[in-house]
Amino acid sequence: NTYSMIKRLRTGYLPSAVVTTYDNRYLVVANLGSEYFNVYDLDTLEPRPGIVHNAGGDVRAIGVSRHALLASAVDHQNKGHILRYDESCNCMVQYETLGSMKNELQPDAYMVSAPDGSSIVFMQTDGIVILYDDELDTFAAARKYTDKLTGVVAGGIGQYVIGNRILDASLVSRTTLDSGTGNTTGFVFLDNGAIRFTATNASSPGVAQRVNLTTGVQYNPIRLVEAPLLTTTQFPFLRTVAALPNRSAFVALTTSGFTVVPW
Repeated sequence: NTYSMIKRLRTGYLPSAVVTTYDNRYLVVANLGSEYFNVYDLDTLEPRPGIVHNAGGDVRAIGVSRHALLASAVDHQNKGHILRYDESCNCMVQYETLGSMKNELQPDAYMVSAPDGSSIVFMQTDGIVILYDDELDTFAAARKYTDKLTGVVAGGIGQYVIGNRILDASLVSRTTLDSGTGNTTGFVFLDNGAIRFTATNASSPGVAQRVNLTTGVQYNPIRLVEAPLLTTTQFPFLRTVAALPNRSAFVALTTSGFTVVPW
C-alpha cells in the first residue's frame, strides 16, 4: 500500500467533519458553509443524494451509532443544537429536547462515537459531557466538570477520552494520563488497551506509546517524525488518529497532512 490518493471527492463549502455510517457503506461529510451533508458510496466513491439540514450552515461534528446519525450545528444566534438524520425526508431534524435537558449547546460542542455503535458522547469546553445511548435511543447521562474541557477525543466501548482524561460509561473521570511526554495529541482504543500520541508543543514530533487502561501506565514509546495537529481556540476538540481495519498501521493527522505509523 502506497497510501497515495486514488480520487478527489467534491464537498460543500468549508468541510468540517467526516464519518462513515455504521454499516461502512457511506461516507458523510459536513460543511461549515453549506446547509447540506455530502454523501458518497464507499464501494464506488460516487456521490449520493445529499442530506439537507437548514440549521444555519455551521456543522462542527458528526457522530454515528448503530441506528442513528447525529450532528451538532450552530444556528444564526450562535447557539448549538443536536440534529438527527430522518430517513423519511433524507434530512436532519433538530431534537426538541435532549431527554430532560434543553437542546441548546455551546458553538464548540463536539462528539465522538463508540466503535461498536453503542453510544455517542458530546463534550463542551464549559465542562458539560452528554451521553447518547443507542439501545435506549435517548440521551441517558450527563455530567458537568468544574474545569474547562479541551483536547483530543476518542471513543471506546464504555470508555472515552477527552484530553488527558479517561471517562467510564457513566462519564466519570477515572484515570488522568501522565503528561510527562506532553499532552494527548492522539488516542485510539485497541483491544484491551490503547495507543496514545503525545507532544509538548506544535514543533515537537512527540511520541506514541501503548497504554494500560486499567492502571494508566504507558510503555513501549516510539518517537514520531512530524509534529501533530493541536487544538485551537476555534476548534478546542479534535480526533486525530485512526487504526486501519487490517491492523497494519495507524494514520495520524500531522502538520503536513497525515503520517502513517506502523502497527
